[in-house]
Amino acid sequence: MSVTIRKRAPTAKTATAAAAAPLFTQATKTAVSRTPRTVRDFVRIYEAGPMERIELIKGGIAADGLIDLASSLHTTKDQLFKRLGLPRATVDRKARNKQNLSQEQSERVVGLMKLVGQVRKIVEQSGDPTNFDAAQWAGQWLERPNNALGGIRPAELMDTVEGQEVISGLLAKMQSGAYA
Repeated sequence: MSVTIRKRAPTAKTATAAAAAPLFTQATKTAVSRTPRTVRDFVRIYEAGPMERIELIKGGIAADGLIDLASSLHTTKDQLFKRLGLPRATVDRKARNKQNLSQEQSERVVGLMKLVGQVRKIVEQSGDPTNFDAAQWAGQWLERPNNALGGIRPAELMDTVEGQEVISGLLAKMQSGAYA
C-alpha cells in the first residue's frame, strides 16, 4: 500500500512538530512524503500519539494514494470512497492534479488506517499474526452486518470520526471478549 502525504512549506510550528513526529520525514523543499508499505505502518499510525496524527491529518493525505489503500483493503476505489464519504469527482480531480485531500477527508482516511493498525495489534496481542492480512480482514469485516451495531455494517459508520470511534470500541470489546 502506498499513501503519500504532502505538506505545504513548513512553518516554525509545523517544522517543530514534524521533527518530533516519527511519522514524518524531513524534507528540504515544500513536500514531505510518507509511503506506508507494510502493516507496520498501519500499526505506527494506530500507536502514534494524538498530536502526531493531527499533524498527519493537517498535512493532508495525497489523493492519488487512495488506490493503493483500496487495494490493501481488497476493495474498489469506489467502495472506499463510499465507505469514507469521499466525493469521487473531487478525489479523482485532486489525484490527477497531485493534490492532497482536505483536512476533513484526510481525517477519515487516517481513521481507517488507524483501525487497520488496531486490528493488527489485536492479533499480535491475542494470537499468531503470521500470514494474517489485517487490511484485508478489516475490509471484509467492515462490510458484514454486525449484531452489536443493530445489524448495520460497520462501513456505514466510517464516514464520521464518531462512527470510527464506535467501531474502534467494538473491536476492543471483541478482543476482551466483552462482546462475542
